[in-house]
Amino acid sequence: MKQKRDSCEQQKEWYYERANIIAGYVNNKSIANIAKIVLLYY
Repeated sequence: MKQKRDSCEQQKEWYYERANIIAGYVNNKSIANIAKIVLLYY
C-alpha cells in the first residue's frame, strides 16, 4: 500500500512541477492559481 501511495505522491509532484513550468511560460498568475486548485482537489 505504501508503495502505491508514494507513486501517487510522485505523480502529484510531477503535475505540480508541470503546472509551475506552464504558468511560467504563460506568465499568468490566475492560470497558476487554477492549476493549484485543481491539484488540491485531485
